[in-house]
Parts: sequence; C-alpha cells; structure tokens
Amino acid sequence: MRNEKRIPIVLEKISWFNFIQNNTGLGKMSSELSGIVNNIKNNLDTIKKEWLENPDLRLGQLLINNGLAPDLGSLWNVEEDDWLISEDYCNIEDVKFWGRNYDKDMNRLSQTEFVLLKDLTTDHIKAIIKFFADQGKIVNQQYGEYFNKRILE
Repeated sequence: MRNEKRIPIVLEKISWFNFIQNNTGLGKMSSELSGIVNNIKNNLDTIKKEWLENPDLRLGQLLINNGLAPDLGSLWNVEEDDWLISEDYCNIEDVKFWGRNYDKDMNRLSQTEFVLLKDLTTDHIKAIIKFFADQGKIVNQQYGEYFNKRILE
C-alpha cells in the first residue's frame, strides 16, 4: 500500500507540465498537452480529495481514471515520488517514508508510524542497518545509499 502522506508532498512539488509531457510523450508545443495541464490545474481540489480517498493509486492512474489525462506512454505506471526524485524536484528524504514499529526503547508500537527519511535520527538509521544485517537481509538500494550518506555526515 502506498503511503497517503506522500500526496500533499507530491502535489506541492510537482511540475504538471513536465510530469504529463515526460510520461505521455506529447510534444512540448502540443496544444493537447497545454489543455491537459490546464484541466488538471483547474481540478486540483478534486484531484487531492479523490487521491486522499484512494491513496494506493499512482497519480497517473488517478488522472487517467478521472478523464483528466490520456492513457499514453508510461503515465499509468510511473511512481510519482520516484519521478520527482529522478527529475530533481526533491530528494529521497523529502518524499519517502520509513515505517517505524518500535520506539527508541524497542517497545512495540500499537501501529506503524511512517516517518519521512529526513526525520529519522542517526541512531534509528544505525538500528535499521543493524537489524537488516542481523537478519541477513539487504535494505532497498535507494534507502541504503541514503542511510549510508546520513551515517557519514
């Protein structure tokens, strides 16, 4: 399940023109592209409401399902948070979350708390790395690179 906390972050940081153009293949000078972007901008409240009600949808899926964008290119499948990172609209720590199941004293929490990577303490990151190493598992590469960078700071 995708984290709904990403939704306001994505909506704040996204360049609609670039997102639609990059993921549909429509030409930059296309009147169709301009029309789609204007339609999206005119429906932002509806998009936010619908997306918060269906947070597991990718943004492209939501736009296509609501008739706001055509089902072209990679729009249906693109992970909007990964796209923001790859296109330098934000860094991984600004839009990706880590699920925390234990407090700092290793007491099990009643439910998972999701924390932006930038809000994890260095001690927590070290504990995550140790936990994965003790289990003989590897942290996701993207997260692992970020964790190693944080530890070296």
